[in-house]
Amino acid sequence: MRLDCGICVVRSYRHDDAEAVVKHANNPNVSRYLRDSFPYPYTMADARSWLSYCVDIDHEETHFAIEREHEAIGGLGFTRFSGERQFTAEFGYWLGESFWNQGIMTAAVSAFVDWLWRETDLHRLQSGVFEPNAASRRVLEKCGFTYESTIRQDVCKNGSFLDTHMFARLRSS
Repeated sequence: MRLDCGICVVRSYRHDDAEAVVKHANNPNVSRYLRDSFPYPYTMADARSWLSYCVDIDHEETHFAIEREHEAIGGLGFTRFSGERQFTAEFGYWLGESFWNQGIMTAAVSAFVDWLWRETDLHRLQSGVFEPNAASRRVLEKCGFTYESTIRQDVCKNGSFLDTHMFARLRSS
């Protein structure tokens, strides 16, 4: 998969992305508002394991690289739920700090969501954003996601309990 977003490209991960992923992911500011499954420090072993997962395994989770100037600088993806929630997916993303506040994530999310509506039967995308992450909330709002609720003290991150703000976008919106 390859989507040209103007200021970036969303594409399938490749095994040769390992060095770039470590370069941009190994940053406490990047991992601060992500799930603990996104480690810090982020090592070459972490990158190789992640890329093997993304490239070599066929599963209901689909993850892609965000590329700029031929280098993976971030990622986004979704995890489809099962059973009665099979048409809903959780959506998430990350971006290397040196690329923040340039409109890259908004462009990538917008193009990716349009692609999801064309290529999948998903009806609902949802994304939980930890309380302090105002930039991520703005990205979702710019891309047509609607704030639905606050889940109070939902996660414990770095020793602090944080609220999660739930955003969603429906196929019809």
